[in-house]
Amino acid sequence: MADASKSLNSNFEAVISAAELEDGELLHAEIDSMRKIAMHAGLTNSSDKLNLSYLENPNGYLNALKFGIRSYDHYDNLLLMMGSAISRLYTIAADQPEWKNNEDKEQIENFISKINSLTSSEIEH
Repeated sequence: MADASKSLNSNFEAVISAAELEDGELLHAEIDSMRKIAMHAGLTNSSDKLNLSYLENPNGYLNALKFGIRSYDHYDNLLLMMGSAISRLYTIAADQPEWKNNEDKEQIENFISKINSLTSSEIEH
């Protein structure tokens, strides 16, 4: 994979404001903490422990379930946005003369096809 230290400067103008970007990052952090709670509970290897947890704290248990659903929806939307960003980056790269000799070309193009098929099926539903 590419070396992150060789990444582009972040000197881009986003289609959202700086405040919206910051709010989004705060939301991602909040959702990630919800995801951790849901996954920690949901990946427990004992149904007996889960049942006991529900009996001891039904509200907390149901909150973990709701956190999981909210996290799933959030990451689903985030993946669609990330797919769009990757596709935009690819569009410019693929138009460059050097692209045909890029050592990662096949891997990237396969990934782009995957993104496009997922995005298309999401749009159809």
